[in-house]
Amino acid sequence: MQSETVSENLIYRGSLGCCVLAVGVDYVSVARVAAALMKLNEKFAQQVLSDAEWFAWQQSGSPMSAERLAGRWAAKEAVAKALGSGFIQGITWKNIEINHDAAGAPQVVLNGDAAQLAAEKGIRKWLISISHEKEFAVAFVEALGEK
Repeated sequence: MQSETVSENLIYRGSLGCCVLAVGVDYVSVARVAAALMKLNEKFAQQVLSDAEWFAWQQSGSPMSAERLAGRWAAKEAVAKALGSGFIQGITWKNIEINHDAAGAPQVVLNGDAAQLAAEKGIRKWLISISHEKEFAVAFVEALGEK
């Protein structure tokens, strides 16, 4: 089929030797996250963060910031969108972790059903960017793999 050949040729092959299989983006109101934090306090953060993320946040000594949590929220939503599932099919907030490398760059780590779905789709690596400022947080991800 010619349409398959054409679409196959449109897949971007970057310097990492792989393809961009999917993208996801999300935009979150910091005020909305701040309101949830005020209402539910740490319980809200614990609903959104995995146990490992929560522990790392506690160990960092950084205060619980609505801006930073909104960035995490946006990042997890963007990953779920790139997976093509959203938060259904067994995918939960805790299945998607946003960690940081030694230089502070965000990294995506998947667990459970999210990791299984990514493997089924051929996703092997994630590129992620998170930005936040007073009113809004935004995250953009690319899911990379071989098609």
